[in-house]
Amino acid sequence: MEKRHKPKLHIDWIEPSAIDIVKRLQDNGFETYLVGGCVRDLLAGIHPKDYDIVTDARPEEVRRIIRGSYIIGRRFQLVLVKRGQHQFEVATYRRNALPEELQNEDTKYFTQDNFFGTPEEDARRRDFTINALFYDPISHELVDFVDGLRDIENGLIKMIGDTSTRITEDPIRILRAIRIAHKLRFSLDPELRYKSKEQAHELEKSLLPRKREEYLKFFKLPDPSLAFLELYDLGILNHLIPGLSNLWSDPNILETSLIYLKRSKDIIKDPTQNTQVLLPLFLGLAESLNLDSIFEEQESDSDSETEAEAEGKSDEISLKPQNDENKPEKPINLPLAKIEKIFKDEMGVFKSEQTMLNLSYILQPRLELISSFKKRGQRRQFGFLLKEEFPLALRIAEADLRLGGKQIYFWQKQLDKAKKEKKN
Repeated sequence: MEKRHKPKLHIDWIEPSAIDIVKRLQDNGFETYLVGGCVRDLLAGIHPKDYDIVTDARPEEVRRIIRGSYIIGRRFQLVLVKRGQHQFEVATYRRNALPEELQNEDTKYFTQDNFFGTPEEDARRRDFTINALFYDPISHELVDFVDGLRDIENGLIKMIGDTSTRITEDPIRILRAIRIAHKLRFSLDPELRYKSKEQAHELEKSLLPRKREEYLKFFKLPDPSLAFLELYDLGILNHLIPGLSNLWSDPNILETSLIYLKRSKDIIKDPTQNTQVLLPLFLGLAESLNLDSIFEEQESDSDSETEAEAEGKSDEISLKPQNDENKPEKPINLPLAKIEKIFKDEMGVFKSEQTMLNLSYILQPRLELISSFKKRGQRRQFGFLLKEEFPLALRIAEADLRLGGKQIYFWQKQLDKAKKEKKN
């Protein structure tokens, strides 16, 4: 049943370009609303980051009316609108197809796999009630077909339709439910919580790139440690990242990992950089698994040299085992192999990202050798500072409290100087 409300929210929080798109489509006779997470966040008192727009205009009509827009997608066509640094997705009301329509592509409702529908049909095909609210920023009216406003007021994440069926359709909804609950500090509906635990095995069927996308969002939560701990306690983590779940059976590894995850807001300075986003878990595992042992022999060799000589050889450190005529090939460092397997095979971390994490971790102890650095010539200094992994190594050293404020300031000043010289 349709319900209309005059909601209490900060309309001045809404990106003006989003309001402009809604207004332009309405002025051309099309019913248009803001929808989804942006409406949910506004009602929950959170500044939205992304804006989705829904309308009864077809994609080609939206593109004709809205400048700077273009159609994307093959299976489900959307219109992407760019305004400065912001982009907005505009979708036509959709509905679930009837069985007979799936067999008849000539139906008038079928265009490029889009089954166009009504506002209520569009709302009921969404995942959670709190994500199915339509808001008109022009008339300041909220349209609610699924009692989503009530669930927001009660702080509840509730599935639309049969919970078990919706999870089977898309198991990623389990992750979305837990992530959104921790983002908003809401609770899971008891049935959703039970079914998420019972059907966690369904997540094994989900594509790794989609799970990776959710993991990255988990790390950006206000406190990802609580969200990951809930995944672990519910037995969901064992179906998602079994290697991590197995390691966390050791209380010391679990505690250390959670400490670093809880510090995510301090560790991650730039959430647009995936290597930084991955740092809290990487550092937690590195610390608990004593990853520094990978450098034991290299460090012992360096101890017999001067600081300057050790600093000079830092460029030669490799993740690969070193051989000579008198030494057998050394096995790959076991802690590092465990971390790499979890990150690459179970979390979908790209090889380039893993390499950057490894190299940065290797480099960061050298940042304590400032006196050695000062003895280098300018060319070698700049070569050290302009290493691709240097900024992340500095971030690690700062996050791991290896450097004091004066040391961090020194390295940042030197890095800025090197970048300036490079531009010139």
